Amino acid sequence: MHDSFEFTNLLLLFVFWVLGLTIVYFVIKTAVRNGVREANVGLFESVRAIEDSVYELKKASE
Repeated sequence: MHDSFEFTNLLLLFVFWVLGLTIVYFVIKTAVRNGVREANVGLFESVRAIEDSVYELKKASE
């Protein structure tokens, strides 16, 4: 009888560990995805600013 409770406790512990690790994985995955998205937006804004500057320089030199 005692062994069945021990097995059940170990099984529940394993299930909760897997569930916890899965949640941590998805939280990190979401944070990285959002960080990459923000970095891409910043990069595109920088490229647009450089393009505008080049256009203004060309316009001024003509």
